[in-house]
Amino acid sequence: MSARTIVNSGQSSSCYFRTSVEEPYRKALVQITERCNLHCAHCFVSAGDYGNAMPLEEIREKVVPRLAGARVTRVTLTGGEPFVHPDFLNVVETFRSAGMGVGVCTNATTTTEEQITALAGMGST
Repeated sequence: MSARTIVNSGQSSSCYFRTSVEEPYRKALVQITERCNLHCAHCFVSAGDYGNAMPLEEIREKVVPRLAGARVTRVTLTGGEPFVHPDFLNVVETFRSAGMGVGVCTNATTTTEEQITALAGMGST
């Protein structure tokens, strides 16, 4: 078994998530909210019970088309805490409808059974 390198001259080396995509495609981290229900000392994101969420319409009309145009086929939703976004499931569905795989960087403390069931119903990539 051979490992594929995750470092190359065209990428930053400060933060990696375990998912990858095949060339010539790309993945992206998308911060959909600044809000977080926690304020962990170890967290590198300056989040808390303040800040804004990216509006769903901007995600639909600007973010998804721009990422698709840049050959992005997988996104990781970040925050703050992505599950506190008021339209979280609609955000995920928007990316999935555009054919993109979706991962979530979460503390998982606000997830509900209904959200997990809905996410499972959207399929995986």
